[in-house]
Amino acid sequence: MERAVTFPVRTANPLVVCCVMLGCHIDAYDAIPASARPPDPLVVSLEATERRMHTRYGSARSMVDAIARSDLEGAHAKAHVVAVLNEPDALPAWRPYIVAVQRAAQDVEHAGSLATAARAAAVLGMRCAGCHDAIQAQVALAEERRPSRDPKLSQEMLGHHWAELELWNGLMAPSNDHWRRGGAALSELPVDIVAQSQHAGIADDVDDTARVRAYGRRALAAQTHGERADVYGDLLAACAHCHQTLRDR
Repeated sequence: MERAVTFPVRTANPLVVCCVMLGCHIDAYDAIPASARPPDPLVVSLEATERRMHTRYGSARSMVDAIARSDLEGAHAKAHVVAVLNEPDALPAWRPYIVAVQRAAQDVEHAGSLATAARAAAVLGMRCAGCHDAIQAQVALAEERRPSRDPKLSQEMLGHHWAELELWNGLMAPSNDHWRRGGAALSELPVDIVAQSQHAGIADDVDDTARVRAYGRRALAAQTHGERADVYGDLLAACAHCHQTLRDR
């Protein structure tokens, strides 16, 4: 049976993976006439599980955005949401995966630096992928159109953000297509933020921007969840440091 979850939009049957985790059989459920289906409490439980899955995705994504813009306090708050979000009705077989995600979120919540939070966030994405692999979920993600090319700094940053989002989705889903699109975009994006900056001395931090293309190439070469998490963690840490540098000068 093909199992699908869509973030942040719904699929035709949004309770499929929830049923896998809770131990019910969706095909059998759909085959039962409406008048003879299980009592409402089961449906309520499944729908609650689905809502928590969407909350987990949304909070994790907001956490990553906070790290990228060097907002460590905001990242802590969003990570806390993921860390305390439990699945009370999950079968024992799935509980280790849930705990692994919670612990990774706790590492972000208690991270003392942006670099530490960035790499812990990457581990969280890898743990999500491990759970999705275990339940054979095909996570269908909403497609985000790539921003148009423009030499203006603000447009360049939109392109960077799009590529980072593709990498996150590729890591978390997991999705080779999203991951490769993100890596390819990073490897070819113009990176001239230093030349456009009005901040004196910003050239001292040129490494952050110069590394972006290299991270794109590393991403394209990465195959395993662990390799991809390493690349993503390094990239997110560089984004955070660069944005912190620009903001604090």
